[in-house]
Amino acid sequence: MLTRRTDLEGCWWCGARADSREHKLKKTDLQREFGRPFRQTPLRLREERLEAIQGPGSDLVKFTANLCSSCNNTRSQPFDYAYDRFVSYVAGHDRHILASRRIDLRIAFGQGWRLAAEDTLRYLVKHIGCRLAQNEIEVPARLTAFLDGGDRPDGELALEIEIRGDIAEISRAGLGGGLGLGDLLLTDFDEDRQATVVESHLDYRWLRFAWGVGEELGGYPLPFAAPLLRLPVGRSLPPGELRKQIRESAAAGDQVGGAT
Repeated sequence: MLTRRTDLEGCWWCGARADSREHKLKKTDLQREFGRPFRQTPLRLREERLEAIQGPGSDLVKFTANLCSSCNNTRSQPFDYAYDRFVSYVAGHDRHILASRRIDLRIAFGQGWRLAAEDTLRYLVKHIGCRLAQNEIEVPARLTAFLDGGDRPDGELALEIEIRGDIAEISRAGLGGGLGLGDLLLTDFDEDRQATVVESHLDYRWLRFAWGVGEELGGYPLPFAAPLLRLPVGRSLPPGELRKQIRESAAAGDQVGGAT
């Protein structure tokens, strides 16, 4: 059963005073997509309103303070760096990845790929933890233990990395794709109608990190264990229908894209 987070003032990772705001959308991803400074003003769609994001430091692309400075900066720096390497590789090899539907982590990271891949997974766990804490959901202890160097949180975390076919199509058409977060959804319930699983996703262009946290998720092997990361292709929608869906679902989520 998911439990409500009670210490709203503390760091969800270590328990110290939370005084640092992690980016919902990685600062380096924003700069890669929109420039440094921004070449154009990205837009955030929220509750049927468009809001302009003035820069990568905008509060609109940050969580509330739910980590301490030490955890958000020093302790997790290797995770941030590994994720940046991974996404930079994706950005520079998008045609090849879309054609082959796989990423060779030995090429993406070079020597030491195993540690870099595991640290990329830890970055995603850090992002998920911030997302849960933001919504007052307790972060499972096995997730924080994994950040501390413990075993993979099999059973509490499901994560699939896929190609979002519809977003790939609008990217090919030169319409962008942007960055985004999915809605946070409660998807499984026990006999007392208590939520047991929460799901969402993080998008970078056409690459989707779809995740779930909860009970009895051990049937979903976590990625980054093998050198070849195979990418399934998610459902596809026509560009017009995709944009309509993004707008209609924005009441509970965030989507950032180029101005149109």
